[in-house]
Amino acid sequence: MSEKDVINVLDIVRKEYKIDENRIYLMGHSMGGAGTLYLGSKYADIWAAIAPITPAAFGIEPDVLEKIKTTPVIFVHGATDEVVPVDISRKWVEKAKALNMTYEYNEMEGITHGPVITAALPSVYAFFSKHSKSK
Repeated sequence: MSEKDVINVLDIVRKEYKIDENRIYLMGHSMGGAGTLYLGSKYADIWAAIAPITPAAFGIEPDVLEKIKTTPVIFVHGATDEVVPVDISRKWVEKAKALNMTYEYNEMEGITHGPVITAALPSVYAFFSKHSKSK
């Protein structure tokens, strides 16, 4: 149901506001980070870029990145995350590298699971500002 919720809200926003279709981004933290990878790959044609932050992607394999090879991705993870092991993001980054994707990886030293949200935002917004579907 949450997948439908995301797509329904996006449809509502598209109808009610003037949206630049070349600059629609997807970001999520923890389970939302896993959802970002899932929705990012399932609806690849929508997103200008995606940002999975500390993705709790325990049941999703990095091979899904093949569906979004041309979508820029910024991965962010706190180096001292006590909930989601940092190796999860490292595995995804290795796959992005192998696919020669446009990506960035920001492993934040001394940052744990919750505080990574606020700490990640400046780099995520800077990344998003560099990428649009029209470029």
